[in-house]
Amino acid sequence: MSDMSARYREGTGRSCQQQNNITVEHYYRFNIFNDVIDFQLMELDIRFPDQTMELLALSYALDPTNHFESFNIDDIYTLAKKFYPSDFNERELSDLKR
Repeated sequence: MSDMSARYREGTGRSCQQQNNITVEHYYRFNIFNDVIDFQLMELDIRFPDQTMELLALSYALDPTNHFESFNIDDIYTLAKKFYPSDFNERELSDLKR
């Protein structure tokens, strides 16, 4: 296993190719890690459109964990109005807002 505190060398390791003094640990912890996270976020953006993400976020208001700790009537109202318009009439929606 290589020394993680050693200087990271790019390319063939020649000094003229080295742009900065970063350690092996820094390279793997920041450069590689950030690239992987960026790739995963792009993949999630492709697989889950904004409307789906909004539906999931609003549905969190219905989570019964800790005695409905995340209960948020505004989110429930938005969820009902935007995603279930045929299931709620205007009176029921206004009752939610009270």
